Amino acid sequence: MASTDPEGEAEHHDWTMIEVARAKGVAYQTVWRAISRGLLPSRRVGRTVLIPSEAVAAWIPCYDRVPRRFRGQPRMPRPQVRRAGPRRALVADDEPAIRTLLAQIIEEEGVSVVSVGDGESALAQARLQPFSHIFLDVRMPRQDGASVLPQIRAACPNAVIAFVTAHPSDLAKVQWPAAWPIVVIPKPFDLDQIVDVLRLSVDNRPSRRKRARKPATTSPQG
Repeated sequence: MASTDPEGEAEHHDWTMIEVARAKGVAYQTVWRAISRGLLPSRRVGRTVLIPSEAVAAWIPCYDRVPRRFRGQPRMPRPQVRRAGPRRALVADDEPAIRTLLAQIIEEEGVSVVSVGDGESALAQARLQPFSHIFLDVRMPRQDGASVLPQIRAACPNAVIAFVTAHPSDLAKVQWPAAWPIVVIPKPFDLDQIVDVLRLSVDNRPSRRKRARKPATTSPQG
């Protein structure tokens, strides 16, 4: 078994590419590139490439590719990839049948659902926990959907908000640019329309800032 200490001079033997990669803590491909560039002398025995121990001890991986001003500097940690949080939907509709149907469609897409029957309860839930998707009816008791929209947007600024309503004209009274954008789905709706909303995220949702600059040209999307 080959020693894993390439710096030691006690053993004089040839190393395989895998052994060099493990000892130096680099990828197998890095060793192969060093051999191809002549940085590591080697010889071939059949299908096996062997590297002398002296060459392994003298080889310092990757420094030929690092600018001189950065040599000897500590490595900076790689930035962590920001992962999206779990998807959670809020459904607010005063019709139990519609509310149940929406919840069923959303749950079948693997998204947890909280269902309420009025605007005040929807606002309370939005302030209680974050939601990635919010489905609102317009005409509901104890505040309608349009009146609670700005407060819900403030509570869940990164949520995709969709109005599922038979009265889309009621949204004409919405005058708070910061509450936009929203998606409008007229009733009766198709299953695919709900699923398409669930595929939207804050990353591909239209910019609210751009909408706020040109309120006259903004129109709800069906």
